[in-house]
Amino acid sequence: MKDINTQNIEHKRTKRVASGSMGSAPSTIILIWLGLCFSSSLVRAQDPVFSQFFATPIQMNPAFTGLSEDAHISSVYRLQWPGISASYNTFALGYDQFFDASNLGLGFQINRDVAGNGALGTSRISSMLSYRLNINDETFIRGGIEASLIQKSLNWQKLLFYDAIESVGGSITPGGSYLPSAELEPANTRRAYLDIGSGLLLYNSAYYFGLAINHMNTPEDRFLRDNLENYQGLPLRWSVHGGYQFKLGRKAANGLYSFCAPNLLYTRQASFSQLNAGIYLAVNQLVGGIYFRQSGANGDAVIFHAGIRDRHYTLAYSFDYTVSGLTIDTGGGHEISVSYHFMSDKPRRSKLNDCLQLFR
Repeated sequence: MKDINTQNIEHKRTKRVASGSMGSAPSTIILIWLGLCFSSSLVRAQDPVFSQFFATPIQMNPAFTGLSEDAHISSVYRLQWPGISASYNTFALGYDQFFDASNLGLGFQINRDVAGNGALGTSRISSMLSYRLNINDETFIRGGIEASLIQKSLNWQKLLFYDAIESVGGSITPGGSYLPSAELEPANTRRAYLDIGSGLLLYNSAYYFGLAINHMNTPEDRFLRDNLENYQGLPLRWSVHGGYQFKLGRKAANGLYSFCAPNLLYTRQASFSQLNAGIYLAVNQLVGGIYFRQSGANGDAVIFHAGIRDRHYTLAYSFDYTVSGLTIDTGGGHEISVSYHFMSDKPRRSKLNDCLQLFR
């Protein structure tokens, strides 16, 4: 998602490089993640990918908008690397609803991401629109579009650069202050831009397959203004997702189906790629699952997921157990998701006879 140095420094939203030898510095991770960013020609941000991507489907693909037919609220909070001095916090809150008479889905979402010790913050407000096309009684195609207003802010005072570190004494002077850096603060530490995305979703009672594209307008998201002739904008992000659902018995008295759903999500942006693959299981009011996350050629984490549900809500927690060279000492990743459905007693024109229960 980033070119040259910045692509390799941050590497991905769910795996960032830390240096244990400089753990006392307040901006340990920012040193590595952003230090070279401002020495290179581009600064590009990487999109967050939740471990519980199924808990916020409209962020993954706008074609999921209105999937639950009734009004639906979804929220996810992620705390990554709490074991180090500069953790990462990401939050998403969304609302979507389907309008049966017109086969349209409408949704909105807000996102907030704070990187490291608060050095880089990203806020996003998104609107989504989808259309459902019935191929037959059991097969559907959905298409969706998304428009987002994104603002990024940089707190320069929280950055620590390589030229401000000495081999003896680190970044702190004998008087207790931080060593100065020759890096110059950008004239504008805030960037706002419009981002456009779209997606398709094909599904029936057994399987689903989806494709989404983000940053279709390749917006300019960097803070530095040099080398504009070589800047091509934020690279496209491609997401491919699919899965299968097995029903486990008949509907229970509480209106819930038990099911097993193997599924995967593959994302790629520039030279960065990530694969999440695993199994989601729902038995009566209990849900759970196990996933493996692969980052490029490297294994990254095993994800354990558990929660409870009823016809109206789902509450779940997941933990990312790091298996990469980063080690579990970082504290891994923690996510909490809550979703609520405003179930209507009004009869629907069509039944929800599909394999998308894990997204509801």
